[in-house]
Amino acid sequence: MRSGRAWGVAFQVQDDILGIWGDPSITGKPYAADLYRRKLSLPVVHALRHADDRDELARLYQQQPTATEVQVMLTILDQAGSRGYTAGVTAHYHDEALEALNSVIPGNNDEARAALARLHNITARLRDRQY
Repeated sequence: MRSGRAWGVAFQVQDDILGIWGDPSITGKPYAADLYRRKLSLPVVHALRHADDRDELARLYQQQPTATEVQVMLTILDQAGSRGYTAGVTAHYHDEALEALNSVIPGNNDEARAALARLHNITARLRDRQY
């Protein structure tokens, strides 16, 4: 159960990174799509709490932003260290998921061992996923 929760949080937080900084040719989403949609993802929430220009970010989030305004938002997120903070949260939950999986003892059941190996493989690829 603990690994599933940690895995889910790590997946979602990585998705928050990709929704802003993901490569459109890989994600299939426009660059900074979550900023255009005004999604309150973890990087944005972090910047709203820690950025020097948090009032400007909050103001921009109250309207449909232009491309120029999205660039301003990206600068505010960058200055607040929101991408690095969010990547750290992803890493934390990724490590927690792996730790929980490592505590599972499948016994002599070949199917259980194979399933656990698949979960390890999926979890190992989770941290650096680009899509």
